[in-house]
Amino acid sequence: MIATFGICLGFMFAREQWVYGLGLVVFAFVLLWPVEATLGGYAFLLPFDSISRLGNSPEARALTWYVGASASLVLLILGLTNDKLRTPPRTSWYWIGLMSLGSISLFWALDSNIVIAELPTVLGLLGLYLVTVCFEISETQFSRITFLAIAGGMAAAMVSLWDFHQGIWTIETRASLIAGTHQADPNVFAASLLIALTLGVARLVSSRRFSERVFMLFAVFATAAAILLTMSRGALVALIVAAVVFSYRFKRNRWILFFFSLLPLSTVVLPSLFFVRLKDALLSGGAGRLDIWVVGLAAFKHFFVRGAGLGNFVSAYEQFRQVAPSFRGFSRPAHNIYLQVSVELGILGICLLVAAVLSQLLVLWRAIASSRSVRPRAILVGCEAMICSMLAAAFFLGMLWEKSFWMVWIISALAVRTTARFAPTAPRVHAVSPALPVRNTNLLPQPCFRTELNA
Repeated sequence: MIATFGICLGFMFAREQWVYGLGLVVFAFVLLWPVEATLGGYAFLLPFDSISRLGNSPEARALTWYVGASASLVLLILGLTNDKLRTPPRTSWYWIGLMSLGSISLFWALDSNIVIAELPTVLGLLGLYLVTVCFEISETQFSRITFLAIAGGMAAAMVSLWDFHQGIWTIETRASLIAGTHQADPNVFAASLLIALTLGVARLVSSRRFSERVFMLFAVFATAAAILLTMSRGALVALIVAAVVFSYRFKRNRWILFFFSLLPLSTVVLPSLFFVRLKDALLSGGAGRLDIWVVGLAAFKHFFVRGAGLGNFVSAYEQFRQVAPSFRGFSRPAHNIYLQVSVELGILGICLLVAAVLSQLLVLWRAIASSRSVRPRAILVGCEAMICSMLAAAFFLGMLWEKSFWMVWIISALAVRTTARFAPTAPRVHAVSPALPVRNTNLLPQPCFRTELNA
């Protein structure tokens, strides 16, 4: 089998059929490690999502879409054939309710065509999420998936840093991912790197191997530098939130103190535009976000019962844009997922979103409290920092239907399930109440009733 594979691969490379050769290598990896090759490959490619679109058409799908669909199919087949599918966790029902509400909003949306256009993305993300969180994954598979997620973020960060060094940047002189005509939004790109950053810090803290520590340290600094060079103010807030979570959980850990003591020093080498953007954020109301949010609040007062429909925030904005203190243009997105969901899906939609987030955090906090091993607890804390930082970034970005936003919940659910299944169980000890001491009646003097009666 191996000889046949080598002969076929050599034949393809000899004829310079690189695409077929690469496809054969990928197929071999899927056969050997199906979960890691599909779900791990999906996690690796997430930071490249914006520049991996196949074709120049706006309708063309990104490479991550095909990898995510393959991951869903492979996990579903493995789960059915090997009996590895379990009941979905309670948290998933809130996401299902949110997606269902968005789907049926087709019947009352301001523009039903927008809902129809959004439904493939919504159902695809929900399908991948449900199949993954119901799949019984092993501890080794989960470790490899998180490693690939960190490696993908580091690779994307290195490409971004190299391009910035070579003078390849956006019109605003910000670091991002640029490939030909495709360019990633610096804010979304920075938010996608939060997954690699937080997981990298968690594995750096808990690793006992020197080589892994060196790799994780390099990955963490590379992703942090790339995030800062995007000059995304929302990502900067997310970094601060992640730092607070790690500092609270790990307290005096030397790696945490070392890393976060160097972060302030990194501002010395940042371009002056970084500080100009921070200053302008206060003067311009977050690049006009405050004016957009005023319009959004006015729209929410009108649509708070049934909502404007999935993806219809822009349509609702057009109806109320005149209430903005300053005109910020036509058809503006929400730049805030909480306001976006409130306007599009009403009060029920925002309640489902908050319930889903809080439910996942409560499960995660219980797992952290019950975990006694260093490595699983560190990964759980990394997931906590990942969730909190992504929620902070989503306050300034429309991240709801981004693949990296959903990967946060997938990794967190897998971490909780894996930790709960492999956590050591302590032996049961039957405690004895001190108020009721055990008495051995055989050692006590027994009354001789028959003797006393005879006397």
